[in-house]
Amino acid sequence: MNDRLIDLHEYLEITGRSRSTEYRDRIHGRSPEPRKIGVGRNNRWLLSEVQAWIRGEWKPEGAQ
Repeated sequence: MNDRLIDLHEYLEITGRSRSTEYRDRIHGRSPEPRKIGVGRNNRWLLSEVQAWIRGEWKPEGAQ
């Protein structure tokens, strides 16, 4: 599998969601968490997790 990290702009483009919806779903555990890269607000999502989430196959960490 060829995986890569995507930024917020690409995440929103792929999912068709707004920034506020992404944030709300993430804090309630309904969408993948980004990885912290470096310092500050440098967050990236794994493309494979986002694609699995779109297909309805993504499960939060620790979920059965």
